[in-house]
Amino acid sequence: MWREMKRSDALLAYLLEQEGLRLEEADSIAYGESQPSRRLEGVLALAPFEWKRGVLLLLLTYRYQSLGRVKRILGYSRTYTQRLNKNFLRNLLLKWADKFFLQRNHCILCDEWVELPKGDEHFEKYQHLLLVHFRNLLSTPQKKIVHLIYFHEMNKIKTPS
Repeated sequence: MWREMKRSDALLAYLLEQEGLRLEEADSIAYGESQPSRRLEGVLALAPFEWKRGVLLLLLTYRYQSLGRVKRILGYSRTYTQRLNKNFLRNLLLKWADKFFLQRNHCILCDEWVELPKGDEHFEKYQHLLLVHFRNLLSTPQKKIVHLIYFHEMNKIKTPS
């Protein structure tokens, strides 16, 4: 079943199954076709401490591109902002950025090798994930995001191999 899925979707399906929920059930909850399940209540509380739950929360954010849908899957109301907000998710992404890469530089979201600039490898992975895959977590205007992406790409080119 997981062989025909993208790596990120396969990981999401696996992590959801660990919590007792199938990917199809999460999809139907996210789009309002069925009622939220209470199975994922502990994910938000344990996400900063357990990598599986932190990555699960981030993959849900990546797949649905909407905090409202993620809140619905977790069983929270749309107006719940106490902990589940962009700042919390950015900090979570910074903490678990390495979990999105296989064999150092193979991004599971791109499903390809990524050339990262020399420097702090963990921060470069975080920066790649934030600027390429998790743009919805940025709170800067779209024009500035384009500038940041251009700067990120230019750093990759200038870096000697």
